Amino acid sequence: MRLLETIFIVTFMSLSEANYRPLHGILRPAQPTFVRQWTVFTGRRVVLNCSVELPPEVNPRQVQYRWERPEGNVIGYSKLYVIPNASLSDGGMYVCHSTAYLGYPGEQWSNRHRLHLEISFLK
Repeated sequence: MRLLETIFIVTFMSLSEANYRPLHGILRPAQPTFVRQWTVFTGRRVVLNCSVELPPEVNPRQVQYRWERPEGNVIGYSKLYVIPNASLSDGGMYVCHSTAYLGYPGEQWSNRHRLHLEISFLK
């Protein structure tokens, strides 16, 4: 009998704290922040997916990603952040920043997502 590895793919998507700075300096107000919480078990592979809803003027290939922990430590620079073997120390808040520059000086779109990951012992 072969055991299948359990992989948790955590996708969180919202327009939380989205900002758009057009050329004329107008800033659209940030949307409400949604903090999502997920529970996974120790020893499992976890994939955090920063999925963002882009305004029509943003090319998805121009989006840059940055993952951080609350202490400000940068832990990754891609759309996906993988925890290969979840341990209790991996629990807590994760923040994904996504930014795209729109081709004109000072014109950019940015978004920030927050996710709380709770790690439990496998029973």
